[in-house]
This record gives sequence, C-alpha cells and structure tokens, in this order.
Amino acid sequence: FLFFLFSVGYLFAQDSQTSLKLAREHYYQGVFYGKQGKYVEAIMELEKAIELYPAYADAYNALAVVYHRQKQYQKAIEHYLLSIEADPKHVKARTNLAMIYNEQQEYRKAAQQLENALEIDPNYAPAKNLMNSVRKKADEQDARELESQQKEAERLAQMPSKHTAENTQTSPAQSLFNAGTQLIRQGKI
Repeated sequence: FLFFLFSVGYLFAQDSQTSLKLAREHYYQGVFYGKQGKYVEAIMELEKAIELYPAYADAYNALAVVYHRQKQYQKAIEHYLLSIEADPKHVKARTNLAMIYNEQQEYRKAAQQLENALEIDPNYAPAKNLMNSVRKKADEQDARELESQQKEAERLAQMPSKHTAENTQTSPAQSLFNAGTQLIRQGKI
C-alpha cells in the first residue's frame, strides 16, 4: 500500500513538472508573439500555458499586458488580478495594474497597488517612478473633489429650505446642516 501511495505521488510530481515545462514553452512563445505585435497568437499561447499550469502568475501577467496593449482594460485588469492571486508578491503585475488605474484616473487604486509593490520590493524602479506621479495626481484629485463638495454644500446652503419658506431665519450652522442633509439625500456623502 505504501509503495502504491509513493508511486502515485511520484507520478503526480512528474506530471506536474512536465506540465510546468510545457507551460513555460507556451509562455515564452506567447511573450515572443506579444513583442512582435501578434496578439492573437500571443493570447493563444499564453492561455495554453495557463491551461497547463493554472498557477502560472507570469503567464497571467503577460496575457494582461497583451490585453492592456490592445486597450482591453477590463480583461487586462482581470488577468493582472489573477496574476496577483497566483503570486501575491508579483511586483510587476501590481505595477502594471497601477498603470491601468493611472490611465483610468483611478489614482488611489493605483497608489495602493504601488504601495503594495514597494512593500515587497522597495527598490523596484518602475513602481518608484510611477508612485511620485500617482501620489501627486491623487492629492490633486482629492483636493478637486473636496472643493467640489464644498461648493455644492455652499450652493445648497443658499437654497431656500422649507423652514425659510415660512420666513423663519436660519443660523449659518442650520444652513450648513440643511446643505449637508441635502447632499446625503442625493447620495453625495
């Protein structure tokens, strides 16, 4: 019985190694095609690599890069996330995902991925270089959103409420409270 278990385990390990070897061959062929701009061929090869070895983080990342180059952003994001799921320490996938978020002006998401990448490898230059730009854009975006919310609150504070319609005077605090209540009702928390 022990011999049987050992034999099955050995065969499984051998099969796994063979699958990984074949997956690597498809991966390298897919990367080759991708660099040549032959995206259909690249996708086929990379999908075959993933089929043979489903935990192949580099293949998911390379497939995402192909989709990214084709501006198929949702598919690229999905595959970058699959790469990160297969290998949470995949710095390139995190940085590439941050690049898409940056392009889509989702600067906070981009910054989060870059922070994670730099926790793993503080010296990874592509993440470090992108982080400076993303942080600046995220801070600018936050400032614009805050300014917009303040303007909206001021605008709503200027609007007559039900209480002012009855000729009752409201204090500035009450006006701000009313404006805040209006924003909440509009889903702008």
